[in-house]
Amino acid sequence: PTVDGALWFARRVWPRVRREVAAARWLLAGARPAAALRRLAGRDGIELIAEPDDLEAIRRRARLAIAPLRAGSGVPVKVLEALAAGLPVIATPAAASGLDGLAGGELALAEEPADFAAAVVRLLRDGAAARAQATRAGAWLRAHHEPRLVASRFEAVLREALAGP
Repeated sequence: PTVDGALWFARRVWPRVRREVAAARWLLAGARPAAALRRLAGRDGIELIAEPDDLEAIRRRARLAIAPLRAGSGVPVKVLEALAAGLPVIATPAAASGLDGLAGGELALAEEPADFAAAVVRLLRDGAAARAQATRAGAWLRAHHEPRLVASRFEAVLREALAGP
């Protein structure tokens, strides 16, 4: 799903973003990138960072994060990591399907290429909107994924399982 989503973004969304924001750069980082992703490197403002030592350093260089997954289930950890880093996130509904309790505005959701590109361009151009979205996302993250809260819920599940039927 990750490779499929990245290729979809490269083919259908990224050209639209670059038409609107010619200076935009896409940092594509990850371990063992597929050959299809390696071929994107150096094209049209795309920088491939294969086998990164420190994803946090890459996140610090970024102004936003994308999650263009078109299939899959659960919560992509990369989305939570981007939110925790204070980045505004643009995601497909598939990438956000496991994020419970969203009130709206914590991340930009877009499924169609034109909508996804518009969300990227808006957040690149409007720093105040990007910061506001990141602030809402941070509050949601603290309310739903704060480590002590998650540990408490997990302990409750374990106690229930140990108690038996």
